[in-house]
Amino acid sequence: MPHRVTHVLGLVLGVLGLVLLGVILLTGADVHRAARTGPRWKRAMVAAGLVLLAALGFGPGTARAADTTPAAQPAAGAAGATTQPAAQLADTDEWKRLTGAWKEAEEVASGKRGDYPFDEKGKKALLESLTKAGREIDALAEKRMLSETEVRLLKIDVERLRRGVQGKRPTEMRMATCYRPISLGSRKRIVLARLTERLELLEKVGKAGKLHPAAVAKVVESVEGDIASLSGADNQKQMIAEDVEKAGKAIHAAGEHLQQIKARLAGYSKPLAKTQEWGIVMAYWRHAAPLAESGKSTTAERKQVDGNLKTATAALDELVKDGLLTKAETGLLRSEMNRIREQVYRDPPTDSMVECYKMMFLPPAQKSLVRLEDRLGLLKSVAASGKVQLAAIRKVLPSIRADLKTLADPAKLKEVREPERQRAAKLAAEARQALQKIEAILSESK
Repeated sequence: MPHRVTHVLGLVLGVLGLVLLGVILLTGADVHRAARTGPRWKRAMVAAGLVLLAALGFGPGTARAADTTPAAQPAAGAAGATTQPAAQLADTDEWKRLTGAWKEAEEVASGKRGDYPFDEKGKKALLESLTKAGREIDALAEKRMLSETEVRLLKIDVERLRRGVQGKRPTEMRMATCYRPISLGSRKRIVLARLTERLELLEKVGKAGKLHPAAVAKVVESVEGDIASLSGADNQKQMIAEDVEKAGKAIHAAGEHLQQIKARLAGYSKPLAKTQEWGIVMAYWRHAAPLAESGKSTTAERKQVDGNLKTATAALDELVKDGLLTKAETGLLRSEMNRIREQVYRDPPTDSMVECYKMMFLPPAQKSLVRLEDRLGLLKSVAASGKVQLAAIRKVLPSIRADLKTLADPAKLKEVREPERQRAAKLAAEARQALQKIEAILSESK
């Protein structure tokens, strides 16, 4: 009788869950995200609805749909801006809290901190931090900084860490005798189940349109640990024959997926100077800079400069997307590339028949002030980051130093009005401060 009541309650909950799923779908929300976030009653109801859908034969299609959401792709924002690049994932507060809890839990679960790594209060705090880690993963997914597949892989590992922490005794239980450790064979079976569960997800990561290296690297490290735990004659002696066969197949499949993922991660870690996109940016520089310096160019050469500038700007966007440049560094580079273009156009083209070509004169200090004002925010952002791309910064620092030198020249400052002189003094002081921080970062990286 109790079993029948339980089945009836489960069916009722499933039907209510289906109704709630219908409402969620009508609003255009993500069903699988709704099953992970929000109040406990809502998550339970959505989960029951999904189970009932699976029982009716609709589950796999729904699951597949969840992994085709745009979360794995760059999201377009205002003025065509892309989502924050992968390299900036590590700079978020959520990721820092997540990795902090992860590191502590890994040390505890692995036995690195001994058999009694905490007291009861410390154990409770660490378990709570792992619960929060799950929420941090959801928050990063909401910001489109993790794909759905990466979220699922990370959560599997968080659960692995939770079980490892839960299995350790606090110092208050040193004298306890009622402690029955899990057998080695059972531990291997847990590892095998976890590795098998991740195979499909690893395959999706290997084929995903965009990776988030910081997240994927953590998953790779964990999967390699599971493979090591199931490999070798000594480990296989602790497993039954059926599990040894399953482990062999899982290890082979996981190895192939990891090979593909690592090849893609290597592309993300490629030095900036060796990328095709940076080569395009440098091609613009090599063509346009000599023309700007000489002040002589034909109409055709100017047209080529404009075309190269457009291509180089698109290449910079790709470098940001791949996490090889920050938006601030890209902003400085764009500003400098536009300055070079303006210099190319400062005089009439050499093949022009127009002789009455007269440019409006602007004092050098005025030009330097405008440029510095445009770049100051970007300079401060780069300085605050604590990490810069040497190749990129080297391209913009000479121009910034030249503008600062102009604004420090009393003779040139006399050519602008008094209010602008005061503004120039304030901006120059802030720019020099930011520049000093950037130069300190550069000297440390040598």
